[in-house]
Amino acid sequence: MLDNIYYCCIPKAATTWFKALFMRNSFKTYGVWHFLVSLQENAIFTPFDQVQECKIPEGNIITHYTGTYQCFKTKLTKSESFKGFFVYRDPRELIVSTYWSWLVSHGAGHPQRAVLQGIEDSLERWKYVIDTLGKKHLKTFLTMTDWVKNCDDPRIKIFKFEDFFRDEESQLEHLIDLLCFLELETDKDKIKKINEPLKFRKLSNGRNRGEIDNSNHFRSGIADSYRTELPKEALEYFYLEYPSVVEELGYSL
Repeated sequence: MLDNIYYCCIPKAATTWFKALFMRNSFKTYGVWHFLVSLQENAIFTPFDQVQECKIPEGNIITHYTGTYQCFKTKLTKSESFKGFFVYRDPRELIVSTYWSWLVSHGAGHPQRAVLQGIEDSLERWKYVIDTLGKKHLKTFLTMTDWVKNCDDPRIKIFKFEDFFRDEESQLEHLIDLLCFLELETDKDKIKKINEPLKFRKLSNGRNRGEIDNSNHFRSGIADSYRTELPKEALEYFYLEYPSVVEELGYSL
């Protein structure tokens, strides 16, 4: 059994799905240690490279570490016996998902909801989301490129959101691969049972993939929705301000 397992991510890249995976299932004798709740006050807006050096308690699955790889490598004291994974997402999809989360699906008390609803011009709302992900607070684009370009640790598996959740078959295949890699479960029949309540239809109140509900955290179930949902002017602004991000992450323009 490994000392710790690290789930590393950026917001809006299946964080709710993986939370359900680890909270609904008991894997060996691991506890679940939520990094954001444990280390950060108002963590969603904290610059994660400012995290103080810390040692994580052993025997846990550490969830929702959303900092850069450099911060993970240098500021978290870890034993040699660990494994982890990092999930990233097409930044254009990330923009769309974040926009609707902040505008609709997050509760009335979410600070970004009030900000977005206070911006009357639609394009300016999109720009605000793009720049919050890029230049302000979250620096999500930087976090993704840092992991993808710099992490070469064989104990860490890195994969795209779109590959994992392409369809139901892909989701099961990737879940089997991931749980085996993390040494959490190797029995494929057991993993099929674990996966069953985590299918999109089960999590989205009976909707099929492609049936969009902007008020639901499991919003659409499909990749490439930005092609129809991200306004042309907002996409052009993103390409102008962040010209290299898409290709650095291995996506096509």
